Amino acid sequence: MKTLRPLAVLLLTSILLLATSPAADTPEDVVARQLAAMRAGDWEQFTSCMSDSTLREFQKSVIDILTNAPESVNRDQLLRSYFQNKSAGDLSAIKPSEFFALFMNGLRDTNPGLKESMAKAEGKILGHIDEGPDTAHVVTRMIMPISDGRMTKMDVTTLKRDGDTWKAQLKGDMQAVVNNLGRMLQVK
Repeated sequence: MKTLRPLAVLLLTSILLLATSPAADTPEDVVARQLAAMRAGDWEQFTSCMSDSTLREFQKSVIDILTNAPESVNRDQLLRSYFQNKSAGDLSAIKPSEFFALFMNGLRDTNPGLKESMAKAEGKILGHIDEGPDTAHVVTRMIMPISDGRMTKMDVTTLKRDGDTWKAQLKGDMQAVVNNLGRMLQVK
């Protein structure tokens, strides 16, 4: 009987730990945190919901564009407006999450309409679709104010499993922004 008592205590402790440990994040939880962070302009919280590899890839693609672009008024203006006049070398030395925050603050600061749209955006998360065990796509109805009206669009955020949580991947619209930067900086 005495040998069962430690086993019973261990079993009871394990059950209590399982019962009180937080449930694993759902893909919808992660997207909800990102939406709240976007509205608040809290890029630290926003990037905490993204995978490190996605942030590194984003940083590298933008820095590659800046490095390969010929020196021009457009390039200098972009570095000044979006990146606090840092050089491509300086930008390579900062953490990918800080780089993303710097970029997003620059994007918002140079476009007051975007800043207002992000701050007042409404998102209704409709659910997710699994693509295998480690990938999920969260569908959200986004309503954003634009000029003197509102725009409604369906939005999809792809997430990949990362331990007991999910991490968002870079959206297509952000990749389009990067591609547009590349086009803007090309010599005509």
